[in-house]
Amino acid sequence: MIKSLSIKNFRGIKEGKIEGLGQVNIFIGKNNSGKSTLLDLLCFIKAPLKPTNELGEFVLESLLQRRVKRGVSDEIEFFHEYLPENEVDFKVEFDDKFKLHFKASFQRQQVLYSYLSPDPEKPVATFSMTAKEVPNVNVPGRSSARTSETLSFLFQAYGGGRPDDKQAPWVRSEIAQSHLGFMSDIVLIDADFVRKIEGIETAYWAEILKRRTDRQLKKNT
Repeated sequence: MIKSLSIKNFRGIKEGKIEGLGQVNIFIGKNNSGKSTLLDLLCFIKAPLKPTNELGEFVLESLLQRRVKRGVSDEIEFFHEYLPENEVDFKVEFDDKFKLHFKASFQRQQVLYSYLSPDPEKPVATFSMTAKEVPNVNVPGRSSARTSETLSFLFQAYGGGRPDDKQAPWVRSEIAQSHLGFMSDIVLIDADFVRKIEGIETAYWAEILKRRTDRQLKKNT
């Protein structure tokens, strides 16, 4: 469970930190105070880990089109004041004290993500992508590939590890894989999402039938 978030330079948020998060959190504020931006941020971090959502849409493209439908997507909108030099910095701490640290910059019309290890703090992997494509994943000194299976690729790349490599055991640890998996499974359910009935049924109904959750749904109605 996420306990705190630290944010810099994402959309309208120059800098901020939220602590004391629980299983259920309610954000209250005036219009344009950043409530939706916090939810967008979680999906923005999810994008390189799982570039498409449950409806088969590209996550970054969906975020850009979520509030205003238009034909053109410009990734610079994710960066504060639309300035490329405003690098997004995002830290999340979980209830078991485990921390994840990501940075994102705008370079050559692409979003370049860096996933950083805690000690020493340096890139474990970089992900470069636009709003309408899967990321090109680069694991320094190991391998690179354009793939939608970014977590599997990342864990496999660190599977061997060198004797002097302090990052490999950390990346391969069950706790790191669990929390990265948690971030990759984030789903943003808003008014636009629930209107896509056909897509929702296609994505979820087979799993509902498999688990026989439909019986429980019927029982509770």
